[in-house]
Amino acid sequence: MNTWARDGLFSAAKSAAYMMPVTPPHLNSRYLSAGIRGGWMRPATGYMFASCQQGAADIARQLLKAHTLNDWHLTPPRLRSPAIEWMDKVFLQAIRQHPNAASSWFFQLFANTTAAQQRRFLGDQPSAGDLLAIIQALPSAPLIQAALPRFSALGGH
Repeated sequence: MNTWARDGLFSAAKSAAYMMPVTPPHLNSRYLSAGIRGGWMRPATGYMFASCQQGAADIARQLLKAHTLNDWHLTPPRLRSPAIEWMDKVFLQAIRQHPNAASSWFFQLFANTTAAQQRRFLGDQPSAGDLLAIIQALPSAPLIQAALPRFSALGGH
């Protein structure tokens, strides 16, 4: 963006910074939570458009079924695979270890993957090839460093 600004293609009228929660708060078992509280936001990206659509559709199906059967046991929707959850946790750990590198990693991710790969990954529907492209788009050393304790905790060597 700075290059485009230097070339006169645009100028920034205003800039802002903010922080958003990246993990859902503790959930009360009496309620079926949705949105950020329900864990629908991708912790590593803040993206939640696709998961909100999927979660709302799942809950609507459960409500219709519960009404028909008069069985009101609802369960939180499972919106993404354990592999994506693990990748997000590793990425967040790498950001905690290297906070000043985070913005450049996001630029690398979007510069080195296609729009289709990004859409499927952010929408929690990536193929194995998409996951490989995402991994290859990011710097390996800090992510491996962040992954090692998590891999060991899973029983890896």
